[in-house]
Amino acid sequence: MPATIAPLRLNSSILERLPRPTPAAVRAARERIGFSQTRAAALVSEATKAGYKTWAAYETPEDHPNHRAIPLASWEVFLLLTQQHPSLRLLPRANGTPEVEAVVGQIARDELGVETLELRNSDALDFYDLSVTGLRRALVAAYNAGRLSAEMATAPSAE
Repeated sequence: MPATIAPLRLNSSILERLPRPTPAAVRAARERIGFSQTRAAALVSEATKAGYKTWAAYETPEDHPNHRAIPLASWEVFLLLTQQHPSLRLLPRANGTPEVEAVVGQIARDELGVETLELRNSDALDFYDLSVTGLRRALVAAYNAGRLSAEMATAPSAE
């Protein structure tokens, strides 16, 4: 039986997805990608000139008066944008790209016998009778294509 993909529980608390980071963890995540404090702050804040001061406060030891805890939402966005989140990955949307159109068109031809997905403004050409079996094959093919694409996008690069 194929492995299933666990759904993201959007109604879960952010604390269930992500532990509150220590100042050392914030610094380590920033340094791991080679960002300055200013550049890290710019990823999660609109602050321009003094963004580094805010980020520096996130990295300041907790017992220091200048310490400020990074908001968890900002921390999660930072981790997502820098591909460091422990359980989630951002993937670019692919709707409408030539690659997606080619795959969807191929599935339509191979699994459904649909010659083209272009609108031809004719009921006889734009509507099809489909069997449940054919529809199921097309959906499975689309699922497998999406799964493969996601696996390729999240696979570690061979740099």
